[in-house]
Amino acid sequence: MTKTKIDIKQARQTLGLNQTQMAKAMGVSRGLWIKWEKGDEQGITAAPTRLLETLMWLHSKDLFSEYQEKFS
Repeated sequence: MTKTKIDIKQARQTLGLNQTQMAKAMGVSRGLWIKWEKGDEQGITAAPTRLLETLMWLHSKDLFSEYQEKFS
């Protein structure tokens, strides 16, 4: 199990997404996303961590909205 370096709830809020939207962007169920936000890190492996880091990078480069259109 890999600990995230990012506060995932804060990341979601920074991206301006609700839990359902964030789960969809990450390719996981809303229930799993909620568990992750509550601190249950089971299932957070390197892949979801890397995707979250990538989403935050896209946001920092003002490119996140283009990605968001694909899952909205």
